Amino acid sequence: MHTPGGPGGGIGVDGRGGLLPPLQLSPEIVECRSTGACNYSSRVELAGELIYMSTRDEINARIEEGRLFRLKPLNEKDIKRRTVLMSQEINQLVTGAWLDGPMGARCARLRGDLENLITAEDITVCWEPFKGRTEQIGRLAPVQDEVWDLRSQEKPGLRVFFRFAEKDVFVALTCAPRSVSVSWLSRLPLLDRHSREWREAIVECRTQWRQLSPAHRPITGSSADEYLTGAAILH
Repeated sequence: MHTPGGPGGGIGVDGRGGLLPPLQLSPEIVECRSTGACNYSSRVELAGELIYMSTRDEINARIEEGRLFRLKPLNEKDIKRRTVLMSQEINQLVTGAWLDGPMGARCARLRGDLENLITAEDITVCWEPFKGRTEQIGRLAPVQDEVWDLRSQEKPGLRVFFRFAEKDVFVALTCAPRSVSVSWLSRLPLLDRHSREWREAIVECRTQWRQLSPAHRPITGSSADEYLTGAAILH
């Protein structure tokens, strides 16, 4: 049996350290909350921050319940530019323990791909569905569903379906094989982009999101830069 990084693989809740820190409110918002003396623009800002705070509070509640897990790079010296949160399914895949053999090696590489989302200076993005080449992540159709995938390219190819809770906060929910069956994954290969398996994977990602965050939708944006720092579009 093998587990990366020792017991627990360095993933999950370690007291408050596994939670997202509370957002800092601007002085104008603090004054508005305490005195009620808000002009029109500060009321709009206040509404936005209240929604944003409640989303983060909901995420932290799921972490404390053991339903979401925060991925921490095995190399503690790596710069942490973004945050990856994982469902129980993804956490089990990248934490182990695994029997020695192909599953352990492949899941370790998958973990590396997820850690790269946290530490890499740039992340290549397929912004237009069905136009992908070698990008690391991509937006899926229909784009209004706000479902994305991480493209773990090494054989056997895997796809991790996720949504953005905030800018630079990935919530990885499910994993499926891309083209060939994988004995340690229960889902069928996704195959053709118009297949039933693709449609079901997108629906399942949305369903799991609703179970974890029933009160909030994922963020939306008109450009990749609104979703993550260091977004690189290949041309």
